[in-house]
Amino acid sequence: HHFNMHREYAPPSGVLERFADATPDACRGVTFSNDDMRNGRRDRCIGAPGGRRYLQAVYAAELAYADELLGRVLRALETAGALDDTVVVVTSDHGEELLDHGSFDHVRTLYREVLDVPLVIAGPGVAQGIVVPDLADSTDLVPTLLDVLGLPRAAATDAPLDGRSHARALSPLGAWWPRRPPREVAFAATGLELSLPEMHEERYAWKSAGSGEDRKLVEMRGDGDRVRTLFDLDEDPLEMHPEVPQGDTRTRGLGEALAHWQQDVAAARRCVPEPIGDDVREQLRALGYGE
Repeated sequence: HHFNMHREYAPPSGVLERFADATPDACRGVTFSNDDMRNGRRDRCIGAPGGRRYLQAVYAAELAYADELLGRVLRALETAGALDDTVVVVTSDHGEELLDHGSFDHVRTLYREVLDVPLVIAGPGVAQGIVVPDLADSTDLVPTLLDVLGLPRAAATDAPLDGRSHARALSPLGAWWPRRPPREVAFAATGLELSLPEMHEERYAWKSAGSGEDRKLVEMRGDGDRVRTLFDLDEDPLEMHPEVPQGDTRTRGLGEALAHWQQDVAAARRCVPEPIGDDVREQLRALGYGE
C-alpha cells in the first residue's frame, strides 16, 4: 500500500526532475494538499502558465516512485527465496482525476480516469505475457486468486462470491480451468457526504455506473432527483460527450443490470458500524491515513 499516490504530492526531487522540465513560480512548494486548496495556492499554481502540466508531472513522478518502491518489495521477496512460490498482484482501488473533467481526487466522479486501474498478476500458475481482454472489476480478484492457488471458495468466505474467476485465461493450461461466462458489465459507485464543507457544490449523494464493452451508463441520485447519462466508449473514449439514454435494447440491458446491482449493494450496505480499537487506528496511521 503506497500512500504516495494520494495527495499531498511530494515525490523525491531526483524523481520529479525526470518528469518536470521546470517548476512554475506559482507552484514552488505546492504539494496540492488540503492546505494548499484552502489557502488558494493550488488554484494559483494550476492557473499559472505550465501549472496543469506541472500537476501531471508531479503525479507521474509519484507513480514512478511507487514503481521503484514495488521493485524493492519484489527484490526483498527474491532475496528471501519466496518469490518463486508467491503470486504477486499489482492493482488499485481507484485512479485519480487530475482536472480531466474539472475535479481533483477520486471521490466525486466515476469517469474512466478514476475507475480504470491496473490489474497485473504474476507467479506460479500464471502464464507470462498474457493480456486478458475481458471486463473485470475488483470483485473478480478473490475468485481468480483462489483458483490460481487451487483453493476452494470456502477458504475465503462462507458467503457466495460475486466475482468471476479469470484464472483459466491466465493459466498456461487454460482449457483445464473452469470458467464462468465473461463479465458483461463492470460496476462502480461512490457515496458523498453532502454535509462536508468541500461538498457544498454537490447535488448528488450517490453515483453509480455500469460499464459494458462499448457503453457506460452513469446514474446520479440526490433529494429524490435521478439523472442518467450515457457514454459511447467507442466514439468517445475520454467520456467528454455525455448523451441522454434513448432506451435502445443495449442501453436498456445496461440499465437493468445497473438497477439489479444497485439493489444488491443497498442490501450489502445495511451493516452496523463498530468502533475501531487502538490497534486498527495504528494500522491506519501506518498506511498514511490521519484521524
